[in-house]
Amino acid sequence: NEALLWIIRTQLAQAQFAEAAGLLETLRNDPAFPKRLKTDLEELTALSFYKQERWDSAASHLSKALEGASTSNEKARWEFLTGQLFEKAGNYSKANQYYNRAIPHSTDLILEIQARIAAIRVDRTKTDYAVSNVQRLLEMGAKEKYRAYQDIIYYTAAQMDLAAGNKNRAIESLFQSTLSGNNNAAQRNLAFLQLAEISFQDGAYAKAAQFYDSLKTLDSLPVDPTIIAAKKRALQTLVNKLAIVERQDSLLLLAGLPEEERKEAVKKIVKQSRKQAGLQEDPLSIPARPLSNTPKNLS
Repeated sequence: NEALLWIIRTQLAQAQFAEAAGLLETLRNDPAFPKRLKTDLEELTALSFYKQERWDSAASHLSKALEGASTSNEKARWEFLTGQLFEKAGNYSKANQYYNRAIPHSTDLILEIQARIAAIRVDRTKTDYAVSNVQRLLEMGAKEKYRAYQDIIYYTAAQMDLAAGNKNRAIESLFQSTLSGNNNAAQRNLAFLQLAEISFQDGAYAKAAQFYDSLKTLDSLPVDPTIIAAKKRALQTLVNKLAIVERQDSLLLLAGLPEEERKEAVKKIVKQSRKQAGLQEDPLSIPARPLSNTPKNLS
């Protein structure tokens, strides 16, 4: 029987789904099939449906194979996978159920966090679930326990907000994702890429150029690197031209002011520029101290 199961696994690897289905059905109806291999049979049946993208059936059979997990963490991983399959099938209540089951069984903090995030994402128990679920994720991200995983938490919250049309809060969450103190460069890149694309679509070309420049590597991104490189070159040219236009407009505006207002405006600009450069206040603008009238001691 174990050999027959390996034959099925080989058939699935070779996409021989009809042959695998026939053998699976034969073993399922065999009264002499050993009970100890039932979970292996369910696992292979789930794999067969998964390869054919029949998510609901794959999830149903994988849930019956959970008893075959050798460790608590492996069981949690299978429960998480079952939740993912139910989610892909659109069965959000079942997905939520299995994500929540994975949380107490997990001995891996990353798996636990991913399960918590997923459980929140698929929760449809409230009428305003999109708003309330994002709020729960933001509260989760603020907790000290999950500080090292804020990039994932805030990025997920942003995706949910974008799907719900709440672009402003999504942008805030994406920016928070980039500020996470861990070394997950791939996750930070995803957040910067999305910020760049949102800014580009909104016509905020200077911001878009800044976010594109923040990308560290292009190969791991879900966008053709040549497209990003072309956008960066085009944005650099456009931003430089816009800076010239903005500077000329500012100079024309200053030139059109009355003389006293113009002098005052220039003083403010100089003061702000010196402050940004880390310089002390212009000594010429500091009024001189009056000389003391007290006579010096000549004795």
